[in-house]
Amino acid sequence: MTGRGTGRSLAVAFAALGGTAAVIPSVIPALALELGVTTTALLPAVPALFGGLLAGVLSISFLARYFSLTALLRIGSAAQAIGLALAGFAPTPVWFVVGSGIAGAGFGLVEAGGSAVVRVLGALGMPRALTRLTLWIAIVAAVTPLLVLAVATLGWARPVPLLLAGLHLALVFALRGIPSAAPPAAAAIAPARPRAATVRVSLLTAALFCYVGTETVISGWSASTFERELGTTAAVAALGTSAFWLLISLGRLAGTVALDRRGPGAGNIALLCTALIAGSLGLAALTASRLPVVSLALIGVAVFASGPCYALLLGLAVGQAAEDRAVQASSWFIALGATGGVAISFLAVNSTALGPQAPTVIAGIAAAAMFVFFLAWRASAGRSRMARGNAVEERAA
Repeated sequence: MTGRGTGRSLAVAFAALGGTAAVIPSVIPALALELGVTTTALLPAVPALFGGLLAGVLSISFLARYFSLTALLRIGSAAQAIGLALAGFAPTPVWFVVGSGIAGAGFGLVEAGGSAVVRVLGALGMPRALTRLTLWIAIVAAVTPLLVLAVATLGWARPVPLLLAGLHLALVFALRGIPSAAPPAAAAIAPARPRAATVRVSLLTAALFCYVGTETVISGWSASTFERELGTTAAVAALGTSAFWLLISLGRLAGTVALDRRGPGAGNIALLCTALIAGSLGLAALTASRLPVVSLALIGVAVFASGPCYALLLGLAVGQAAEDRAVQASSWFIALGATGGVAISFLAVNSTALGPQAPTVIAGIAAAAMFVFFLAWRASAGRSRMARGNAVEERAA
């Protein structure tokens, strides 16, 4: 990325996303105790968060016609401030769910707008740039549940969402130095795409859909799973979300190091990550009822492997778009990912027939589908490269 001001603004904006992503699931047990309801009553906030994210992402292509990327990032930060304030002051579960949805909409605007900025600055190395930015999300998200724990031990649950709302509000006035996306060229609005290329993009998108759904379930149930499997108090349960984001941070750090050394490449690293996620969650689902501690450890392996996965999949997808389609491409792929987050977490909430292990089982199924889709994409991309190589050889002959 070019420009220190832009780099700092993006890093701060993405870091603030970590607070939004982590505070909703981590505060659920403590806030449920304060409201005198069961944890289950607040769990719909998880699909609501991603439903709002989807709405924010889908709206950015329209809003980009009238607002600069800087303005869009500021609007997203303001929406997160409003949503988290509502969640923090929520007198009933309904208001907590509504606040989560509004915060998710702001999250979507910032994520899609920030990804578009990265694409405007250059597609070369986009998976690496996004991996670095999402590392900041994970670091802040790992710290946020510790704040929830510290406050919840005093019998409170509301100060942390309100504190984060204030930080997002401050960010509205602090963002600057964001470049504008190039206006779409008339000839580039609907570029012709070979059928094989369309199939490859579709497979990559399907893998992204399943990945976001998988991560949403693991993250959204991190505190409640910790509470159920280990029998912790509502305050200590927040450590489940902290552990989730700590492992995500370590995974993203490992992915950043691997990419910086120019070793296996983004595609190979993503293939390894998707295989580990699917295998670990499958085993976790099988051992959940008899060996809960082993199941938690296997989920931890899956979370570590998830660290760099989202940025790699999104970077590979958006990097194929032209610069003048940066906002549209970012919003399209992130929207489809967010749809996966809504749909798969909704299944986890409502799969009562599977019992308390429903989230692990649903996440395992989604992860297996993700691996199959990405493996098919890799095979298709490999055939495409081979065909191009043969064509070059024939022309040279």
